[in-house]
Amino acid sequence: MANIKEVARIAGVSAATVSKYLNGVTVKEKNKESIDRAIKETNFRVNTIARSLRTNRSGTVGLLIPDLRFAFFTELVSEIENALEEHGYSAIVCDYRSDPELEEKKIRFLLDKQVDALIIAPVNTSADEGGDTDVPIIYLDQFIDGKPRDFILIDNARASAEAVSHLISMGHTRIGIINGPMSAYTARERLKGYYGAFCDAGLNVDLQYIKSGTFDMHSGYALTSELLDSEAPPTAILATNSDITTGAVIAVKERGLTIGKDVSLVGFDNLEIARVLTPKLTIVVQPIEKIARATVMTLMKRLSGGGEPGVTMLEAELVLQGSVADIRQ
Repeated sequence: MANIKEVARIAGVSAATVSKYLNGVTVKEKNKESIDRAIKETNFRVNTIARSLRTNRSGTVGLLIPDLRFAFFTELVSEIENALEEHGYSAIVCDYRSDPELEEKKIRFLLDKQVDALIIAPVNTSADEGGDTDVPIIYLDQFIDGKPRDFILIDNARASAEAVSHLISMGHTRIGIINGPMSAYTARERLKGYYGAFCDAGLNVDLQYIKSGTFDMHSGYALTSELLDSEAPPTAILATNSDITTGAVIAVKERGLTIGKDVSLVGFDNLEIARVLTPKLTIVVQPIEKIARATVMTLMKRLSGGGEPGVTMLEAELVLQGSVADIRQ
């Protein structure tokens, strides 16, 4: 069985460099590539138990996600795992199915596995995630006031406001919004942006066009159906996440309506459906790769003892395509 010295010889670096790399220390990119090739060539296997005893690190990060059936989180997990791997870390991924009690159980499970850090997209904002643990915790997609933790967020209010402002600029005033539960930070912020756009335009909000459910396709379908079947249906709809967008598209299509003609639609994140629709869907795109890299970069700083916890705010992009009709007179 190959050892570190053999890997070092083939990689053309010192055994100390290989050891540093295996223990999560950043090395030069050319050395990293050489070591990775040598590890693959020799079929070298790291003794993770021995390493954890030496370094007091497991080389693992707990990643806790509300529901892996949500397309946004599935892609985000993939990007985070890629970014962690570049730093010599692996992820233990848990899905707690948006259940607050299960969320707390999974947190305890991950801490019992001696993870070096936690990345959590929480649903239970009142829970004391991690308790008095000194393990670094990064929160995704949720801000919890009063917690001395790191938060990686999208400016959801601005993203929603930009989308609604675009609809207003095209003559729409009966604008529906299909949103998630108000217990979710992202849903509250996206609704705030909706109100903000109407306020900036000097328009009143009609509450009948505001629908709140869950962040899934079934909710998107059901709430879009309610809007479309009402006496005064909206001329435009903002669907506030990827799965809601899919449900909204299905509801529109089932009624024989044409997106961009009979009803305008702005979606969130669902790039696949945005590309295949005719006309293509105007969509708010969250920078998933940037979210992942910002998360892992922040995590590496905390693991090395650097800096104080804080908020990292990233911007989404409104991609204008053909799904919004111009109804200005």
